[in-house]
Amino acid sequence: MIDLRLLRASPQQVRAALARRGDPTVTRLLDELEALDMRRRALTGRLDQLKAERNEAAKADARLMKEKGALPLDIRESRRALGERIDGIEAELKGVEQALEQKLLHVPNL
Repeated sequence: MIDLRLLRASPQQVRAALARRGDPTVTRLLDELEALDMRRRALTGRLDQLKAERNEAAKADARLMKEKGALPLDIRESRRALGERIDGIEAELKGVEQALEQKLLHVPNL
């Protein structure tokens, strides 16, 4: 199994080294790995943004609760929707990471 960081840092060198092994499916597999890695990185970035947004919202909610004693329904609904988006992205990220791990197992060593 190759290191994904190596593939990310030197994709052409990895491709050339694996091409010398003579397996024509490796090129397609590397393309799939690169696409999955890009998707994983995008999802991770989006997830981090949403979690930061949720943390800021929690601080604002605490201040509002202190002032008014309760959160308005629209704010509670928006927080619930934010939580659902986070859950959805986490589930998608888990699937992408599992697919990535499975693909990596099929790539031969350099």
